[in-house]
Amino acid sequence: MRKTFILAALLVLLFAAPVLFASWTEKIEVHVVDKMDRPISGATVTLLYQKSSFPVTSDESSLDGRIILKTNESGKLIIQFANMVTTPESEVRFYIIKANYSTLRQQSEKILCSSMGATCHDKLPYLKTFTFDAYRTNIVVQDQNGKPIEGAKVYSSGNEYTTGKDGKIWVTVPNGATYTIVIEYGGKKRTITGKINDADDFKTVVFNRYDLRFRVLNDKGEVVPADVLLDGKTVRTDELGYVKFTDILSDNIEVFVRYDKGFRTYNFALTGNLDSELIIDEGEPAVSISSKTADEKSNAIFISVVASDPNPKSSGLRAAEPVILKYNAGDGWKSITMYQTGKGTYQATIPLVYDKQILLEISAYDSQGNMRTITDSIKITKEDGSSSGNGGTQQPGTGEVKGGGLDMATLAAGIVVVLIVLIILYKKYTGEI
Repeated sequence: MRKTFILAALLVLLFAAPVLFASWTEKIEVHVVDKMDRPISGATVTLLYQKSSFPVTSDESSLDGRIILKTNESGKLIIQFANMVTTPESEVRFYIIKANYSTLRQQSEKILCSSMGATCHDKLPYLKTFTFDAYRTNIVVQDQNGKPIEGAKVYSSGNEYTTGKDGKIWVTVPNGATYTIVIEYGGKKRTITGKINDADDFKTVVFNRYDLRFRVLNDKGEVVPADVLLDGKTVRTDELGYVKFTDILSDNIEVFVRYDKGFRTYNFALTGNLDSELIIDEGEPAVSISSKTADEKSNAIFISVVASDPNPKSSGLRAAEPVILKYNAGDGWKSITMYQTGKGTYQATIPLVYDKQILLEISAYDSQGNMRTITDSIKITKEDGSSSGNGGTQQPGTGEVKGGGLDMATLAAGIVVVLIVLIILYKKYTGEI
């Protein structure tokens, strides 16, 4: 009998539990819209609620929960409380919903269960709409040919958006506000600005995209099988040496070519679609000495050379320091850059040293790093130990340069000029002139 009573009591409690501790689901659906009743994306919605404090108070310090969310493109949020139990300790007594967008004034509403009507503790959502005085900036992102760009990132007021297949996106902006919006695609950025005045605004943003074709050849015009690397992609040349890249965004590109003997780097400034050859220049530049002249007045030796890249499809000499001169007058090697004096001609000066063999090394470099070095020497001597002279001339085939002396006529003319100047100064001093 006792066991039967206990079992019956347990069954009563089991069936009575849903009544004593009824569970329910609360839903609050928030809509944030602009002046034209269109959804606002990126609005901040804050939900505060109190469930255990009594009596009901507006003091937010006594609240039991805080939920902060952002609206998406639908402008809607559904905030749900599942498996709530209607006990004094768990029952939600009131909510505060707040909404804010950009610099617009925050809006809020306090919701009591009694004001929710039939939706209080029900599966149906309680709907609340906030309307802000705002309009849209409509943006179209495309290339220079008008083709929409999908996947461009748009940043505004701390929010991030992404363009769709049509290249379009809209951003809500407060009425009367000046906006700055950044659009990014493929590592490139564009910034647009404007102001909303009681109407939507429209902007078109253009990113240049180019189609490129390259052909890899050696300096003899022969096809070279290679891998071409550009914009994070690697493409193998076909049987004719061609590779193609499409929709390249950069205005300045760096192309890497990897082949069986090494690799090469090429740079291009893009202003449109490109069809170009990538020449693998493996031949050495040409360089030769054209003259070695001593000048005793400037106490220097002038070295002149001719340098070029003679290959049929040459890459040319490199832009920085194409020709370098090294010399050694017995006190160690010194290096100087030769400066260009004309098309393919270069010159440098080294200190004038007498009676010593000066060793020379001259190196020319092309733009792909190929180098050619030639060696020579020069020795400067004085005739009869004289240190005066107008200059020197190279002795063909000897590597020696002899200093030239002043002739007697020139010396006599100089003495006469000096005497005339002294006579004039003396007469001026004595008052005769």
